[in-house]
Amino acid sequence: MAATVRAKTVPERYVRLCLQVGEHLEDFVDAYIGPEDLRAEALSDGPAQPQGLRDEALALLQELPEAGLEDDRHRWFTGQLRGIECVTARLSGENISWSDEVECCFGVRPIHVDEDVFRASHERLDDALPGSGDLNARYNGWLDASVVPREMLPRAIAVLSAELRRRAGEIVPLSPGESVDYETIEDEPWQAFNLYRGELNSLVQVNVDLPFSIVDLLDLVAHEAYPGHHTERSCKEKSLYRDSERLEMCVMIVGGPEAVIAEGIATNALEMAVGDEGFAPLLELTRELGFEVDAQVAEVVHLEGWRLFAASTNAARMLHEEGMDPKEAEDYLQQWALHTPERATKAVSFLMDPGSRAYVTAYTDGYRLCNGFIRRDPDGLKRLLTEQVTVSTLLETGE
Repeated sequence: MAATVRAKTVPERYVRLCLQVGEHLEDFVDAYIGPEDLRAEALSDGPAQPQGLRDEALALLQELPEAGLEDDRHRWFTGQLRGIECVTARLSGENISWSDEVECCFGVRPIHVDEDVFRASHERLDDALPGSGDLNARYNGWLDASVVPREMLPRAIAVLSAELRRRAGEIVPLSPGESVDYETIEDEPWQAFNLYRGELNSLVQVNVDLPFSIVDLLDLVAHEAYPGHHTERSCKEKSLYRDSERLEMCVMIVGGPEAVIAEGIATNALEMAVGDEGFAPLLELTRELGFEVDAQVAEVVHLEGWRLFAASTNAARMLHEEGMDPKEAEDYLQQWALHTPERATKAVSFLMDPGSRAYVTAYTDGYRLCNGFIRRDPDGLKRLLTEQVTVSTLLETGE
């Protein structure tokens, strides 16, 4: 008698699909905290053919209406599966434009940010920064003057992490036992990375190829840990994966709208953590480490820095759709994002990386969409940290 094959649920098939796509793309699965037997079974036959994975994504999309899922899960799965279908289409050899890839994967079509937006940021920076003359030189000179020496990074990170953790706990309850470890690394295209290990623990890797100003470091700890990536992942592990038994939350991928939500939380994290108090209380903690930074200037540098980050999205589109030369992209980022030549080179290497060429839009669109949601809803950040909110919901509620 033939063995009975247990029918697999949509969440289980989704998790298997994510893991199998990850066999083709090294960085596609950002984290997996689910059952080991599920991973072993999903990968037992070796890498599946991309077209077969695409067919599975399409099949799951067709079956969703009959799956009996709650509305928020149905919306979430729809966005995620559309992203996976696009990723597997590219793996199957289909030629997809950069803008179409972004829209399919992340649920929002990229727009070109007019350079007048950057000019306005330049004017605000020009007014805030001390001295006169060339803005690029003054901006980077101010950042250089507040660089944290490499040997002091662990102490500075520990001080800032403890305070930002306290503040994150005022936004959303943190589970007992959650923790973050930090380590420094080199030779990566990104500045920092949160490796979520499950059991409410993250490892944050800090890339020391380029120096960190104290403002960079404030943003790094908030972005990667409190109340950013680690806070989101530990809260959702507790509230959605463990308590609500939503199996799909055991795997995190970079090719779906959940990445926009994650980066939207993280890019707004520092601003939400400081609140109306501004940077002064946090910077006061760093004085014992020998840093004297004007808090008002630091706030302008931080906020305008994120506005200028949209120049990277523009550069990505021009690189991948208009045939811009990488050197031209570096020049563009030096002009509009006020990057140094070294930072521009590092940024373009990130934009050219196959795994991050579309991902850069998750930062700019995530910042914009999540910031609007947070401003409209007094509990907006808490909801983003604990609920299965997706991009389509933010677009609808923002209209």
